[in-house]
Amino acid sequence: MWRLVWFLLLVIFPHMFHQQNLTESQNDDGDQPQTRILNRKLNRYPPQDYKDYQSLYRPPCFDVACAVDESYPIDFVASVVANHLPLVEQLHSMLYRYPAEKLILIENSTDSYRLKGNFACESDVVWLKLGWAHDVTGRNLLVVNTPRYPQIHRLETCRYADKHCEYLPPCYRSRCQQRYTHKHMIVIDPAKLSSGPFVDLLPLPSSCSCFVDNFVYF
Repeated sequence: MWRLVWFLLLVIFPHMFHQQNLTESQNDDGDQPQTRILNRKLNRYPPQDYKDYQSLYRPPCFDVACAVDESYPIDFVASVVANHLPLVEQLHSMLYRYPAEKLILIENSTDSYRLKGNFACESDVVWLKLGWAHDVTGRNLLVVNTPRYPQIHRLETCRYADKHCEYLPPCYRSRCQQRYTHKHMIVIDPAKLSSGPFVDLLPLPSSCSCFVDNFVYF
């Protein structure tokens, strides 16, 4: 008897069961995308725009500091400065009380002693607008350098690095050693663009010294 009733229901009202199964199928399919979203792992790779920024900020040289050249992203730096103008104004006024032109003039006027002799290790001195530099941990940073807020520093590098010092007897084991000093500069971290400009301590070549290995003879 019950078998006959179920048979009649299936024959007479098939759309009821079909609709119910279809609804369950839609619910299952609808839940799957939501489950995938909830269980999706975080994207650990940087977005494409970050990679593009990195390609812009890659230093054009392999030194600890590189000068501003045609690859320097001046438009972007200017926009960052404009968004943090009060901060950059305050930092620049604190770090650069005297313009670089005045410091260069003072150095040239006091450099007359060079006419009377030479150094044991000669060096090349240059004043540069820096565009990139490394901090003390080796992290690459973009140096803020705009017409309104220039950052010009004196770099002195060994002309004959690791060569024997001049005017010393050849029996002494000596070499010309590059020396560095740490300077505060206003920089931007390409990996943290949202943090804005900040001041960091950056090593710059500052002198060339004659180093003797405890007066060891050859």
